Parts: sequence; C-alpha cells; structure tokens
Amino acid sequence: MSLHVFLRKTIFPNLVSSSASDKNHTARHAWLHDIASLRSLKTPKNSWCASGNSKKAELLILDLGFRDYSISAISTQGAVTEKSWVSSYLVYLRSQHEFLYQLADDKGNIKEFEGNTDQSSIVRHWLKPHLHAALLVLYPTSYVGRMCMSVEIYGCRTDDISMLTPFSSKQRQREEPIRCNLPKQPGNCKASFPRWFFNKETKQCEPFSYGGCHGNLNNFLSEYDCWKGCRDCKKRCHPTFSRCVNNNRSEEECECIQECPKVMKEVCGSDNVTYDNECQLKKAACEKYTEIEIVDKGPCT
Repeated sequence: MSLHVFLRKTIFPNLVSSSASDKNHTARHAWLHDIASLRSLKTPKNSWCASGNSKKAELLILDLGFRDYSISAISTQGAVTEKSWVSSYLVYLRSQHEFLYQLADDKGNIKEFEGNTDQSSIVRHWLKPHLHAALLVLYPTSYVGRMCMSVEIYGCRTDDISMLTPFSSKQRQREEPIRCNLPKQPGNCKASFPRWFFNKETKQCEPFSYGGCHGNLNNFLSEYDCWKGCRDCKKRCHPTFSRCVNNNRSEEECECIQECPKVMKEVCGSDNVTYDNECQLKKAACEKYTEIEIVDKGPCT
C-alpha cells in the first residue's frame, strides 16, 4: 500500500528537501502520480527539482513520524513535463532506535539504486527483506537535465513491537560482523562529507572524507557511533533486554532500550503494572534490573 495515501488519513508525512529550484518544484511536489492519473489532471504535474545553483549534495527526506513502518518498495519518476530525471540514487534510513545508515548489499558495499531512463516512466524497486524505518533519505548520485524526481513509498504499519528494539533487527545483525572489518572506502563521487571508519589494524576509529556514493558500511557519522558499533565490548550485562556498548569516554556500559514507539498496545506485566506496549515493559525491566514477563495481552485487572 502507498504510505502517502495511508498516512494522509492520519498525519501527512513530512517530505522535505535540501533545496528547490522554485516554488513549483519543492519537496511537497515530489509525490508520484501514475500515468492514468496524470492524464486526468487539468494542470501539469510538477516534481521536486533541486536548485541548479547548488554545489552541495542534494537530499529528499521522508519523515514518517514517531514510529517505524515496514517499507516494501520504492518507486521513482522523472519531471514528466520536461526531460529531467534522476538516473541513480542511494538510500539512507533510520529507525526509532538506530542512527542513520546507508543500505548495503550482503558484502557490505553501499547499494546504488537504478533510477529512471526517461521523464515519465515509473521504476519500482521491491525491497527484500523489507526495511523498518521512521525516516528515509534519498540521495541522487546521477541525473539527466535537471535533478528532478518524484517518489512513492510502499509499505504498512507494523504491530510487532519486539522487532523495533535496537538489538533484535535481523538485518543489522547480519551487517554488524562484517562492517568493522571492511577497508576505508571514500567512494567515487565528488562530495566531501566528514565521516569515521574503524581501522581493524590499529583498532581505532579514524576520520576520512566520504565522496557521497558507493563506499561501504564502515562509514559512521561520528567517532562516538564508530566506537559504539565496532569496539569489542566484553562487559557482561545481566539485566534482561540490555546490551554492552562503548560510551563516548571509551568506557563499557550496559545500555537499555533508549526509546519506544508511541503505540498503544497494552500488556500486563508480572509486576501487575499495565504498560503501553511490549517495548515499554522491556525498557522498564532493564531499568529496574529485574525480570518482568507478559502475563496478559491487555491491561491488568
């Protein structure tokens, strides 16, 4: 299902961009329309177009709000009314419990999506496995004419609260063993983003300049994120639902769930307390340094 259509019934998704060429080509014009609906429009359909004078990296950002969604597909289209389209792009995503990271293949190489080859056809990429995210960022890496695109995101709301915790994501579990062993990869584009990578030889997090495309998963926004993701952590964490992490003082500590989705799916805990959802129960168990089990799906009586 189109998340644009679904979310308009509740809260309109926040679509923003790094720049716009004019008031008729802003981020709010970036929602994709199929060809049949275009023929029925009395006025030409616009798209998002980046500022032609901008030399910095251009981004189109879709903020889905305060909860994660299961994303099954991404579709793109060109400017329709002119010969301008994005021919390739990268995807960044962030869930409620993770920092921003780029999609990569099974070998840890940054995945570049093929975009459009003309101004009006629609190109759709099915995502397997589905992504779970509250924020998606599309970063065009090549284009024809002007940098113009329309997008549509497909997916659904998920009620599986347990999959939204930072240490139960199957996709991240597959990535973590390989990302810190990958070499530094600046990429082959001409941007210059300050990033950090983990040097497996020196066992240190070191800065480098990222070109903005290709590259690999050994690519962190900050030194803290690098240490947190790559430094061996040997501290045994007894509390249920906690994990060992390295803080910004290079000290090992046990970290509980930092934030839970604002979803009302009440459960009754073995401590006779009603929690808004399963994630809140796990968070409380960790913070209280105790075991709390679900005894009933619903409020305690």
